[in-house]
Amino acid sequence: MAYSLPYGMRRLIEYVLMTVLVLVCGSPHFTSKYIYAALGLLTLAYLVLSGNLMKMKRLWWYLLAYVVIFGLQFYVLGTISVYGSLNLMMKIIFGAVLMKEMGDNFRLRYFNVLSFFSLVSLVLFFMQLMGYVIPNMTGQPYERLHSVIVYQCDMTRLDRNCGPFWEPGALAGYLIVAFVLYLDSLDVLMKKHPFKMGVLILALLTTRSTTGYLVFAVIVFYFLIRKARSYRLLVYLVGIPAAIFVFYNIFSRVEFMRKKLDEQIESAEFETTGEEIEYDSNRFASLLFDMHYIRKHPIVGNGLKEETRYADNPELWGLALGHGNGFSNFLAQMGIIIFLLYFISICRNLTFDKWDSLVFTFLIAMLLFGEQYLNYPLFLAMPFLTTDNEKWEERERKRLEDKRLKGFRYRSIGG
Repeated sequence: MAYSLPYGMRRLIEYVLMTVLVLVCGSPHFTSKYIYAALGLLTLAYLVLSGNLMKMKRLWWYLLAYVVIFGLQFYVLGTISVYGSLNLMMKIIFGAVLMKEMGDNFRLRYFNVLSFFSLVSLVLFFMQLMGYVIPNMTGQPYERLHSVIVYQCDMTRLDRNCGPFWEPGALAGYLIVAFVLYLDSLDVLMKKHPFKMGVLILALLTTRSTTGYLVFAVIVFYFLIRKARSYRLLVYLVGIPAAIFVFYNIFSRVEFMRKKLDEQIESAEFETTGEEIEYDSNRFASLLFDMHYIRKHPIVGNGLKEETRYADNPELWGLALGHGNGFSNFLAQMGIIIFLLYFISICRNLTFDKWDSLVFTFLIAMLLFGEQYLNYPLFLAMPFLTTDNEKWEERERKRLEDKRLKGFRYRSIGG
């Protein structure tokens, strides 16, 4: 944000923009392609007017890689979705500029906004469990949803909490991000904001999301291992075995998780019994289905246009597929170059230590395995997340200085 503004005004603007970011990441009333185009153009206008356009060089180089891939897709596939490609880049621009401009404040703003939405969702969800279903105040973007914008009631899953998003699993993923952003300091977060942490965890439990539960379990295990640096003997002898026992029992006893996982594995096995792989929206079958297209165009991908993305399955064109695996779908769409660029950029840009950065990247990949988060700005812009601008700038200066010194030594030896 414009740092000449008073702190209070800047803080208000950041919270407004963070609320907008959260809503355009999956609230059905804020996912129009026109909204993303408008946000991207407004962001570009802000960069021009504020004189910060050239300060985002990393963003332009990153987007150049996308432009090159889109060009190669046009050459190889014969067609691309021009508007879809531009829209994707507008999403990246909007999210990346927010992350860069908010800097250290980004994760705290996100944590607080998610806490607010979670608290609202818990109130309305428990009313829903008691038999009061919210009226549909704004029309139905999806037939199964009743919506009051900040909360969606899924009429087919009244026992699960969607929050402001399109389904319960989506809410679980965005809640997990609030924890992952503080992977290096979860204990500090718990001490400073115990009530908000409790709200987020309770909201996560009400999603009944298998992926959400599994990723949260990984976060807890890593947190215990991380704390072992200070309490090594206690954690290794007591904490970790106890945590494994608890999570194993939760997973084995909670019927919906076991049943859901068994059904998806059985479905994936069924879909691959014949010579052709048929489409199925669950995450395991979707992965097997996508492997055909990943092998078909591993480098440049199959593009965003359904005529090329599902070229060998024309029966899927025009259908709302509900694709269940964002990880494999992104790889099938954009190819291995963009896929690797995305994850390497996330890991490299973080100001966490090496292991925290690797685990952070792994957790993002786990979340993508369950939902199409890469349709939205938050995850698309994740390569530009930095939790400490000063540390990041210091690291970049050191990297460039080392590069100059290496060049000097090379010229000296060769000269």
